[in-house]
Amino acid sequence: MEADFCVAAVRDAIARYGVPEIVNTDQGSQFTSSDFIDELKAHGIAIGMNGRGQCRDNVFVERLWKSVKYEEVYLKAYDGVSDARAGLAALASRRQCAAALRWGG
Repeated sequence: MEADFCVAAVRDAIARYGVPEIVNTDQGSQFTSSDFIDELKAHGIAIGMNGRGQCRDNVFVERLWKSVKYEEVYLKAYDGVSDARAGLAALASRRQCAAALRWGG
């Protein structure tokens, strides 16, 4: 993943959902690049990065995505985005974590 992709993703997310208070990332080069950092700062977004050995910072998210991958994505061959969204929504409902998986329109 390159920094320009990440900057574009931040811009798209802001356009769709508004400016978040904070963005949490790991310390990959794409997230520590001046382009990415400058984009966040330009919008007044606080930056949170996991330090080495501080996996507890994002343990919930890591466990959630592991469940998503192994309980849904790896088991199914979706015909399209709408099928993938429906499958993930069903998983969220089954796992009672619908609030953690909000889908934009």
